[in-house]
Amino acid sequence: MLQNVRITIIGAGKVAWRLAYGIKDILKVQQVYNRTRAEAVEIARMLGCEATADYKSILEPDFLLLAISDDASGEVSSTLASAGHDKALMAHTSGIQGMEAISDMVERKAVFYPLNSFTKGLPVKLNKTPFFIDASNKEDLDFLFQLGKSISRAVFRRNEQEMPWLHLAAVFANNFSNHMLVLARKILVDKDIEFEKLIPLINQTFRKIKYFDPDVAQTGPAVRGDEETQQTHLDMIDDEEMKRLYKIISSSIQSRHQKS
Repeated sequence: MLQNVRITIIGAGKVAWRLAYGIKDILKVQQVYNRTRAEAVEIARMLGCEATADYKSILEPDFLLLAISDDASGEVSSTLASAGHDKALMAHTSGIQGMEAISDMVERKAVFYPLNSFTKGLPVKLNKTPFFIDASNKEDLDFLFQLGKSISRAVFRRNEQEMPWLHLAAVFANNFSNHMLVLARKILVDKDIEFEKLIPLINQTFRKIKYFDPDVAQTGPAVRGDEETQQTHLDMIDDEEMKRLYKIISSSIQSRHQKS
C-alpha cells in the first residue's frame, strides 16, 4: 500500500511545497531535508513530520524525492548515496533531464516530473497537471504510476525524444509569455496607468486557446500588416532592447501568417 511507503523530500522550494501537499495523505512522509533548516521546518509543519539540514540525520527511506534545481541532482544524489541511501528509490523532478542526472552510485533511479508552473503561496491543480514518469526497473515504474494516478488524471511515461521538446515549448508558452506581461506592466506603471486595466484582455487571450488553435486566435497590428500602428508603437518605446523585441516578435508573427 502507498501509505506504508516512507518518503523523504529533499528540497523546500516551490515544487517541493506543492508536491508535498499533494502526497501528504498518500505516502508516509517521514522527513523534509533542506540546506536551510528553517525552510524545511515550514514544509515539515504542514506535513506533521521532522525537518533536517543534516544529510547524516536522514532516516532510512523507501523513496527519496529530489525537488531541487536541475543542476543539483547529480551532486545531491551522490551525497545521499554516500550517506547510505544508495538502495532507496531516488527520483528527481526535472523536466529537461533524464535518469542519467542521478548519480551512478544509486541503484534505483527515477524521474517524477510535474509539467506546470509553480509559485509559492499560489495553489496549483495537481489533478490536472501532467506528470511524466520514468524508472530504472518495472516495479519502481509501476509504483510511480500508482502514485502519479493518486495525484493526477494525466500521467505519462516519460519519452526521451519528446521531453526536451515539451520542455522547450513550455518555456515559450509560460516563461516567455510571462516576461511579456512583465514588460506590459512596466509600460503602464512607468506612465502611472493601472496594470489591472489589462487583466480582462490577458484572461481572454489565454481563454481563447481552449476553443481555437493559437494561430487562429492571433490578433494585433502585426498579423493585420498594419505598419502605421507598428511604427507608432516603435516611436513610443525609449528602451532599445524593448524596441528590438517588438520588431523581432512582430516580424515573427508576420512571417508565420504570410506562410499560412
